[in-house]
Amino acid sequence: MDTSLLEKTLQDRVVGSNPNLTSKNIKHIILNNPLRFYFITKVKDPIRKALEAGKTLKEVIATVIESAKRIPNISNEDIDHPTSRLLAEKLDEIVKYHKNSMRSEMVKQACKLLKAEHAHDDYYAWFFDYLIVELAFEVLRGTYKPKRRKFPLSHCWKGPEIPDHKFILNKAREILTGYEAPC
Repeated sequence: MDTSLLEKTLQDRVVGSNPNLTSKNIKHIILNNPLRFYFITKVKDPIRKALEAGKTLKEVIATVIESAKRIPNISNEDIDHPTSRLLAEKLDEIVKYHKNSMRSEMVKQACKLLKAEHAHDDYYAWFFDYLIVELAFEVLRGTYKPKRRKFPLSHCWKGPEIPDHKFILNKAREILTGYEAPC
């Protein structure tokens, strides 16, 4: 199945004139034929093969970019699980705020791939969720400090800064207790 046939298959399921709104949830579209085989052979297998072959990081990134380009744009409304939808919104923010033209295609396609995987594949979504939960615990313990780096540089990122550890702890206390701590 080539990309044009994939697009036609998705267009056949379009509601109204918005090509991002489909009559089925993205999870059901990807997991059912004819798209299931397409996603396995054209999106996932090239990445798996590049990793198993011991390709260089540059070659793996190129494979991820090319594989992700084969995924049609996914509307967040087509994602049924609230956690996957929230992750998709945060990935969209990364793409929106990232301003490094040398890496913009890589960031855009990597976010698109993560969005599609988390939205349709519960196996990989579980591992990603586990990582997020464990990192959240480590942030609260003070062992993972997200603002320890001086990146991204201001000319590469046009979004909000990551707050420091004390601010995060105060916000966590506010959420848990309802008490508004002075920041």
